[in-house]
Amino acid sequence: MRTYAAEVITGNYDGIWNANNYFLYLHEDGRIHYYRQDLDLALGFLPHIYKMDRKDIWKWPSNGKGKILPTRLMQFEKYRKLFADHLASSMNFVNDSQDGIFMERIYSLQSTIAPAVENDYWHRLDFSYSFHEFKTSVYENISRPFTLSPGFTSQVNIVDSIKGFLVRRVETAKKQLEEVDLVKGMEVNEAGVFVVPNHSSGYLLQPFVLFVVLFCSVGVLLMVATKGEREEQEGVPLLGEKV
Repeated sequence: MRTYAAEVITGNYDGIWNANNYFLYLHEDGRIHYYRQDLDLALGFLPHIYKMDRKDIWKWPSNGKGKILPTRLMQFEKYRKLFADHLASSMNFVNDSQDGIFMERIYSLQSTIAPAVENDYWHRLDFSYSFHEFKTSVYENISRPFTLSPGFTSQVNIVDSIKGFLVRRVETAKKQLEEVDLVKGMEVNEAGVFVVPNHSSGYLLQPFVLFVVLFCSVGVLLMVATKGEREEQEGVPLLGEKV
């Protein structure tokens, strides 16, 4: 349930929600182990289509390909309460740190991988992201021109900023948590976010959520690393151009 809560708070639609990029392994001890990969389509990719920053946390998988597993788990009150605790813990961690250690770590990772990104050629057939967009993607949305009708083109947001997505997801998740009896009586901190009851899972979740969110962040940062400016200089066709 920690993993599920982390996928909800990061809006990863290409994992559990999409029944993709993970494996379930039945261990000889009878427990099922969850292994996942590929977190790049999280934190607000194609927001007008998937709306992961506002999707109902209690019905989160309802219209996804991977709805069977989480829907069955959420039928049990034990797991719903566990999910609520884990989600509240992750919200506290992200919310309390959005202008502190958490964002500093994201900027540090961005700075670390920037030289490699600047010399990267592998993503040039994606959405033709520029290195400038890589550098600003933490706090600025990325948009592309979209032709609505002949002669009328508008800029459409295709990737939310990492920080903007997390702030909105925490706000909407808090309201959705308040709508159910499971969280009534839970303490709310000064930031207006639920405080998790004192049990071990809360302590385990903070570094876990940091890992997942930062891994998603690096994936998104790498995804927006296409050298669009270099491609134009070298004559590499951009997305949509005729060769």
